[in-house]
Order: sequence, then C-alpha cells, then structure tokens
Amino acid sequence: MSFEFALITPSYAPDFKRCQLLCQSVEKFISPSVPHYIIVEQRDLPLFRQIQSSHTEIITVESVLP
Repeated sequence: MSFEFALITPSYAPDFKRCQLLCQSVEKFISPSVPHYIIVEQRDLPLFRQIQSSHTEIITVESVLP
C-alpha cells in the first residue's frame, strides 16, 4: 500500500516568522518527496516568496478559490 500526501499551511503576513520556522522544521524532518504548500493572499505573496524552495511552494488564495 502506498500513500501520497502533502502538507498545506494557510498563513498571512503577521504570521511570517512562525511560518518561516515551520518551513525550517519541514526541511529538516520531512522527506523531500512530501511537498509543502503555503497558501497566502496575493498581497502577502512577495513576503512569502522568500521561503519558497524546492520543498515549499507558495500559492495564493486567489489561485485556489474563485
């Protein structure tokens, strides 16, 4: 039996430092084969782009919800 999953983290600008710490933990303790998606509002995208990596993808709320 094989399982596939991803981590999905909603966040916003006032939570950036905590989210940054979370990403460091994910990088250290979670397999690189598990994608980590952080969902933020469009206005917070430039801030969160700093923590995007091969393991972490930043997605906007607007691209997910109409």
